[in-house]
Amino acid sequence: MKNNKYLALIAFTGLLTFVSCKKDKVTEPEAETPVTQTPAYTVPTSYNSFKNVDHTESTTIIGMLSEMSTEIAKGTGVGSAMVPTPLDATHLKNLFSNQGGQFMTNAAYNASGFQIKSNCLASSQTDLESYLDTLVKVSNSGTLAASGIAGLGLSKDATPKRYLLTSGGVNYSQIFFKNIMCDLVLNQITKRVTDNSLDNSASVTGKNYTAMEHNWDVAFGYYSVPDSFPIVKTPLKYWGSYSNQVDAGLGCNKIMMDAFLKGRAAISNKDMDTKNAQAAIIVSELDRMTAGAVVQELNEIQTAIGANDVVKMVSAVTECKGFVMSMQNNKNAGRIITDAQILTMLGYFPANLWTITSTDLNNIKALIASVYGFTPAQLLIL
Repeated sequence: MKNNKYLALIAFTGLLTFVSCKKDKVTEPEAETPVTQTPAYTVPTSYNSFKNVDHTESTTIIGMLSEMSTEIAKGTGVGSAMVPTPLDATHLKNLFSNQGGQFMTNAAYNASGFQIKSNCLASSQTDLESYLDTLVKVSNSGTLAASGIAGLGLSKDATPKRYLLTSGGVNYSQIFFKNIMCDLVLNQITKRVTDNSLDNSASVTGKNYTAMEHNWDVAFGYYSVPDSFPIVKTPLKYWGSYSNQVDAGLGCNKIMMDAFLKGRAAISNKDMDTKNAQAAIIVSELDRMTAGAVVQELNEIQTAIGANDVVKMVSAVTECKGFVMSMQNNKNAGRIITDAQILTMLGYFPANLWTITSTDLNNIKALIASVYGFTPAQLLIL
């Protein structure tokens, strides 16, 4: 009997131990991961609503480019008689690198510490200077341009437009500036809006903006549009101008401006997800705008052919080729077109641009349309 009681006691004790062990294994609920709340803020409708903007660097460089353009235009004629002035390579290269106090329209550029050349892709700087050398050589030819003859080309307009053309019909002024559109302007914008390495936690010493805010503002300055664009559309330069020219087909004006405004507001409110999303829109849209500019130039070529204006045609062909060439130096992730497709397009331009055919032009347009998904309606109005 005692043994039975003893066994029962052991069994009861074991049961208590089992229950106790089971209780010890009960796990506590996992702590909830805190949800990051997107800060509430207002996106303004004009860039001048941001009170700490400083894009002196980019607006100065755009101004330098404008003075270079004015100097190059002298090679086609100045004054009431439009007498061409032979260009000087040393002078143009000094403007390009801001050496020797060459800027006259705005002498402050000389002491600004900024230059065009150093802000271009390092890999393209030698090519850009070689384009200036060729342009200078043509300006010193003293002849009228024709197929096989380098010189001054005159369009058939009532007041003829004037172009410096090589014997192969290349307008190196356009080659230079269309490559600048990518090698400097596009790449500076994309580099700056995608740079997340800069401090955004505190203002730069002595300034009322953070390094990231400032970088974004410099990018906006390179876009070269008014603070209230696209409501206000003057003045426009470089990508600002081309954005407006292809807007009817792409609707890019509002897309670009909204992204710049929303991205800048996001930076100031430490909303990096939104900032990065807007940067991606800007990068992608610049690529699409380049493709739109190629199509626009193709349409201008066709118009010149219809007017039997060969000189205007070859200059427009150069502009088109310049944009296609520039695509090669857009190495950003947002670019859709491949290097192989760009080389295919460049192959459609003959060595002598005076001899380009409608088949060549249609091949370029068809390739661009297929890559970027442009509709027939878009192709007509770009």
